[in-house]
Amino acid sequence: MELMPVSEVIEIAKPSNGFTLYDTPVRGVSIDTRTLKPGDLFIAVKGQSTDGHLFVQDAVQKGASGIVVQTPFDTEQINIGDRHSNIYVVRDSLEFLGNLARLYLKKLGCRVICVTGTNGKTSVKDFIVKILSEDYFTTGTKGNFNNLYGLPLSIFEANCWTEVAVFEMGMSAMGEIARLCEIAQPEIGVLNNISAAHLEGLGNLENVIRAKAEMLKFLSEKNKPAVINIDDENVVSLSRSIKCPYVTVGTAPGADFRITDIAINDIGNARFEINGFRVELNIPGFHNVSNSAIALAAAVAYGTDFKRALTLLPALRLPEMRCTVYKIGGISIINDAYNANPQSVREAIKLLGSLKANRRFMVLGDMLELGDQSEFYHRKIGNEIGRSEINHLITFGEMAKLSGEEAAKSGSAIVTSHFQYHHDIAYLLNSEARPGDLVLFKGSRGMKLETALELFESKIRKI
Repeated sequence: MELMPVSEVIEIAKPSNGFTLYDTPVRGVSIDTRTLKPGDLFIAVKGQSTDGHLFVQDAVQKGASGIVVQTPFDTEQINIGDRHSNIYVVRDSLEFLGNLARLYLKKLGCRVICVTGTNGKTSVKDFIVKILSEDYFTTGTKGNFNNLYGLPLSIFEANCWTEVAVFEMGMSAMGEIARLCEIAQPEIGVLNNISAAHLEGLGNLENVIRAKAEMLKFLSEKNKPAVINIDDENVVSLSRSIKCPYVTVGTAPGADFRITDIAINDIGNARFEINGFRVELNIPGFHNVSNSAIALAAAVAYGTDFKRALTLLPALRLPEMRCTVYKIGGISIINDAYNANPQSVREAIKLLGSLKANRRFMVLGDMLELGDQSEFYHRKIGNEIGRSEINHLITFGEMAKLSGEEAAKSGSAIVTSHFQYHHDIAYLLNSEARPGDLVLFKGSRGMKLETALELFESKIRKI
């Protein structure tokens, strides 16, 4: 982050109370005292599990250049001592965090690309960063810092050298993407796909579609271009009302970036043609054909030469725990345990069926945040698993257990098992899996299936 004078902080904060005694520049922004560095501005925000106001004194002791608190916090509780910390009281500290990030971006003057969609946001964002960084000073969202807390922190990672910033936008409620667009002010927006997810906060798929449409509404108001996936029927339904310029990506005839001749090799990596040019990826999965093509289209929309961008696609790599394929002891493993929703599980099943294996095992954890429709989607995906080429389904979590029940009813020869503990999953796999077999781990973040995977792998390595 570039140094920010106190005067600019005051301009944004418009504090209702507090004091500014020191002309101490802001060297960084933090909402977590565990990672706060001397000179950082500490913004006390209320999160889902804790409240930053409980750690204000810690921030002072660690050398924060300033403290931002939210009314009705009593600043007399703060003991500054001989520390050079300014205090600002604002109406809403989370709103202040976003406003400060917007001011910082404006000060830098870099161009912004934003990516949203139910699945593949992080991969597409990383792919765009990889392509553009060959020709421009590029930064992007760190990990999946893609919400009202994380996006501003990602913005503060940019500096005066940054020419283009690529940010990921997630959401769990209506209005969240609209606010993220207000903060980041994207010049190009990417809409990858829309499917059932975050139903706990949004209720149904129709609301998910409306929430994702907030990006297109912003782009339309600013007359900025969008890159959209026309193979996704929910995206297509939105495209009819798009009033901004847009380019299309997909297998459908007439797509601006048309994908044809898709094939998967023995290790799961994809090859395809886009507008008649051959591409060979070194990452697995049919869905990554679309992800890489969308990233290419976004880079071209930014200004990268099409043929140059094509040459960079073989160098694309996936983020950790997202469809990572490798072998240990002759057993092939697909670690896709970072997150899960019905559509991403379908893509994982499709990949599993495309790879050669003696037997196929699937470890399925709960798909979280599906709200009242959780049972429906878990039973539906279980039925699909039962009709797939999976030989043994291992479930973890009360909802995933329902998937196992449906798979067992499918009439196929699939074997189903259910466990409550990670170590039991590992024990079964260590007992059953043999060289030539394939094991897929897929579940929502909260299920922490990587724990079972690590236990499984550690035993193989000892053999």
